[in-house]
Amino acid sequence: MMEMTKRTGGKINTHYGMSDYYKAYCKREDVDRLSYSKYSSIIADFNTAIIDMVLNDSFEYMLPHLNLELTVRKNLRKPQIKDGKLHNNVPIDFKKTMDLWGLILMLKRGELRLGIITNILWVMCLGSI
Repeated sequence: MMEMTKRTGGKINTHYGMSDYYKAYCKREDVDRLSYSKYSSIIADFNTAIIDMVLNDSFEYMLPHLNLELTVRKNLRKPQIKDGKLHNNVPIDFKKTMDLWGLILMLKRGELRLGIITNILWVMCLGSI
């Protein structure tokens, strides 16, 4: 484990980066030495794999010295009917909303015609768009 020394003047007493961990790695006698670029690519690959596992596979990663668990909990949001009332907790899709408002505006101006034939929605352009 690295010795804690004060490197900054703020509330956080220590701040270590990859170069500090590489220096501590090089001081160990029981390991074969790697170049800094190879060491950093191994660390980057490891961190990328952890991120992919946490985000895509709902993997729970425990940080041992901090006693901290890194997790992402996913829940499917969809509109539900409870007690005869609609409960909608789905976030707003602003792009689709703006597209719909633009379509409604064009319908009000008379630039488009909207029709339904056997459950198929069709839009007919009357002018040049």
